[in-house]
Amino acid sequence: MRKKPMLGAVLMHARPDALAGGELTVVLSGNHFHRETLAESANRELVREAVRRNIAGAEQFTVVTETNGGGSVTDDPTVQAALKEFEGEVVAVRRRTPEGEGQ
Repeated sequence: MRKKPMLGAVLMHARPDALAGGELTVVLSGNHFHRETLAESANRELVREAVRRNIAGAEQFTVVTETNGGGSVTDDPTVQAALKEFEGEVVAVRRRTPEGEGQ
């Protein structure tokens, strides 16, 4: 947080998951902004240094997106096709308000 507050805020949406072969898997529950922030080379290097310093046996890290276990909206073939066609991503999922309510 002291070096890069924005990066620190992004890391609040991440948690360590597993360590195998010197690589720490980090699960990110944030959105595309969080993934893009962690993908920047300067930020990756800062995180890599922190991982090496604080987690015995860890030399590298990989970021994966959190899933909700029982299948997610992105598992739907229609959603997958739309994401591929528009090179997009699911940022938020909300229940649709039934017609007539709140209008």
